Amino acid sequence: MEQLLGFLHSLKPLSPELDAHLRSILVCKKYRRGDLLLRAGDVAKRIFFIEKGLVRSFYLHRAKEASNWFMKEGDVCISIVSFLEQEPSEDSLVALEDCETWGISHEQLNAIYNRFPEFKDHGLQITNKYYVWSEKRYRSILRTTPEFKYDHLLKTAPDIARRVTVKDLASYLNISERTFNRVRREYATNQSKKK
Repeated sequence: MEQLLGFLHSLKPLSPELDAHLRSILVCKKYRRGDLLLRAGDVAKRIFFIEKGLVRSFYLHRAKEASNWFMKEGDVCISIVSFLEQEPSEDSLVALEDCETWGISHEQLNAIYNRFPEFKDHGLQITNKYYVWSEKRYRSILRTTPEFKYDHLLKTAPDIARRVTVKDLASYLNISERTFNRVRREYATNQSKKK
């Protein structure tokens, strides 16, 4: 919980009353590797902060899983459209590692916004952060080469590249596993030549 509260304080200091309220309602949930935090078709009722672990967001495309997001320690974990609109999710969220999360419900979040209007600033900053990230990823995936995508992944999320399977990384980068393996080999060869 302290990691989440520290994150929120870093965005904008919480009033003592808001801090105390959050401490009284935040719920810790633990998930084992392979557990679903959300199944496609269900409505996302909770928003989580990941204190420990790694979560993958994916959807089905032509009967195959396609990764669209990885969330790790220090990240907000959410199926955005489902949570905000309270409609069935097109995505599933699965724990790739054992996870410890802290979260609140959609109803609790709205009640906090009503009781503590200053908390809307936190929500806006978090939404902006993830919207900008999503837009940059979208542009990168659609308009670049596999080599650029892989290089960008290593520069922006090297820990994800180490913690996620080739299959999931390839689908996230929107390339085949074969292309991913070729690009990874070429990248490693080029890096060794530079040494």
